[in-house]
Amino acid sequence: MATGATPDLYDAPSSGYIHAASWHSAPWCGGGRRRMFRHRIIEGPGDTRAAVIELRGSFESRNAREFKAAVDICLEGGARNLILDLEHVHFMGSSGFAVILSCLERLGPEGRILLSRLPDRVLTVVEMLGLGPVLDIVADEHEAREHLWGEAR
Repeated sequence: MATGATPDLYDAPSSGYIHAASWHSAPWCGGGRRRMFRHRIIEGPGDTRAAVIELRGSFESRNAREFKAAVDICLEGGARNLILDLEHVHFMGSSGFAVILSCLERLGPEGRILLSRLPDRVLTVVEMLGLGPVLDIVADEHEAREHLWGEAR
C-alpha cells in the first residue's frame, strides 16, 4: 500500500493492470496544494472493461501529462471506455477538455468517455463548448454502467 494512503487506495502492480476493486492514487503536479486523482478498472459483460478515473482540484495543462499516464495504465489494463468522475474538480481549463478529447481519439471508434458527477460550473462549460454530443454526461457510475452495458452491475 502507498505510504500515507487510506486502506482503499493501492499502488498499481508493475504490469499496469489495476484490479477491479482497487484504486490507484498519485499526486497531481504543481500548484502548491496536493491534488489527487485515482483510477480503477471495472468489468462489464464478457471481457469488456472501463476505467473509472476520479479527478480532484484543478484540471489544466500542467496536469495533462499525469492524466495521460493514468489513461495509459487504464488502457494497458484493458479499458476501452473512460468514466471521469468530476465531482471534486473546482476548475477545468480549455486544455483540460483538450486532453480529454485527445484521449477519446486514443480509445478508437468504439471507445466512449462519460463524464459523471459534474459540478454545475464544469457542466456549464461543457454545454458552452457543445461537447454534449461527443462526451456522454451521466449522473454517477451506476448510470455510466447502464449507458455502456445496458444494465446496472
